[in-house]
Amino acid sequence: MIRKLPPELIREIAAGEVISGPADVVRELLENALDAGATRLYIELWGGGLDKILVRDNGLGIPKEELELALEHHTTSKLTDLQNIRTLGFRGEGLWAIRQAAQVRLTSRPPQQLGGATLTAFQDKTELHEHPAPAGTQVEVTALFCHLPARRNALEAPAAEARKVVHLVSRYLLHRPEIALRLVVDGEEKIAHAGGGFAEVVKLLWGSVVANRLLPLEAAEGPFTLRGLLSRPELSRPRRDRLLLALNQRPVEWPEPLLQAVLAAYKELLPTGQFPVGVLNLELPTEHLLVNTSPDKSRVRLIRPEAILGFVSQAVQGLLSAHPLARALPRTHPPPPARPRCSGPAFPACATWAASASCTCWPRPGTSCMWWTSTPPTSASSTRSCRAATSRNLRSSCPTPSCFP
Repeated sequence: MIRKLPPELIREIAAGEVISGPADVVRELLENALDAGATRLYIELWGGGLDKILVRDNGLGIPKEELELALEHHTTSKLTDLQNIRTLGFRGEGLWAIRQAAQVRLTSRPPQQLGGATLTAFQDKTELHEHPAPAGTQVEVTALFCHLPARRNALEAPAAEARKVVHLVSRYLLHRPEIALRLVVDGEEKIAHAGGGFAEVVKLLWGSVVANRLLPLEAAEGPFTLRGLLSRPELSRPRRDRLLLALNQRPVEWPEPLLQAVLAAYKELLPTGQFPVGVLNLELPTEHLLVNTSPDKSRVRLIRPEAILGFVSQAVQGLLSAHPLARALPRTHPPPPARPRCSGPAFPACATWAASASCTCWPRPGTSCMWWTSTPPTSASSTRSCRAATSRNLRSSCPTPSCFP
């Protein structure tokens, strides 16, 4: 029998599409802060984000009369037209989904407003309090999925969930290096960035060895702008996990044609199957970009991509041609073991001596020892005299004794 689902089940299903773990909560709050023009961010996690997530920013803030509306379903100040998406968030359901999955405490004050307010919400329950507050917004999320044990049990260990958050925050910071950001996990500071350029944030997150092998890229042509860093050919990886792209400041997966345009610009400088390292920010008109309107907004499609591909290819080629570069070195393998220069057991000392004395190596009759001599010994009796004679005759021309046991 067909029946309509109860409201609480509809809310649980809808919230699960947006929030599957602590990293999704942090993503929604981080994007809200960046869309609000924040230049300073503080993020704090406890218990891998399962116990508590706190995000504080210095953005525009939310007027107190709009706080309750901000946590409602499909309410937003960012979207008027799907053909003109200019913000990271636009669906208007991030805060509502968090409210269904955890307890939310939202405090905000616009700079021009006297006094702030705090809204406490969990599912259908809300409570608003007015009080003094600094400018900006702070969101505290606690007890994630505590009322949904199946979802909570499906999460990984707190340490693994925390690593996902660190990776997520690092990705956004690489594309927005001008942001001052601090991330603290269970009281331990994981990221502390005071703001700067691409080189500074790459050095912080990837290390100075990588940062010193990246070339700064800045190109513009008509409505297109490309900025970031790309590696010299000698720095490459068999995976593209450190070749990052943001389109209109949104971290995205590489559209395949765009990735191939970058690789083609390197031509023979990169071995087959290798990828450069770098961070690229590509700005283009919104009419050239189709953003996935599902909760996962990391997949995009380029519209009329020919001009974009040509611009990116020329920009990368221009960068590489402006620097003296060498092809990446081939992978080295250990040399095969050297063959003995004579029959019988080989002794390291003999090999060294033979290389320097141009002597001949012969097996000692009846033994496994090696003789170094100008002529082979023919009998046991001649062996003793050969040894003495060889020692006398060749000692002057060989740097080591002529016979070795």
